Amino acid sequence: LHDINTTVVSYTKAPNWQLHADYGRMHHDNSIIDLWDQVHATRPAGNGFRALAFRTSTLTIYPNKNLVETDKAVTFYQSGTQNITRAVGMHANTKTKMIHLLSNVQSTYEASKQNATITQPQH
Repeated sequence: LHDINTTVVSYTKAPNWQLHADYGRMHHDNSIIDLWDQVHATRPAGNGFRALAFRTSTLTIYPNKNLVETDKAVTFYQSGTQNITRAVGMHANTKTKMIHLLSNVQSTYEASKQNATITQPQH
């Protein structure tokens, strides 16, 4: 299949993820979906969750197990911020909303100017 768009359903109050890839394949028993080339996922803000997106080169979805994974480089980012997290490998559980980054994790976080506090060392 070419130019794939799909949705990963959320089982909590978090909004559903929208996925896009240049190519994809669903195995005959629908238990595995493989996406590759320009995989991009977005989750809109809602129900107390911030908008979030990630990119990777390949992604495997196990719908019956509520699992999504890749062993490739993955980059998470939040629109409108400089917040970026990079890692190699990811396992995500769509039911519990837990995302595990597997190795080489690097993150840059832009503190909110509203919440930023500067303290002076006391002498």
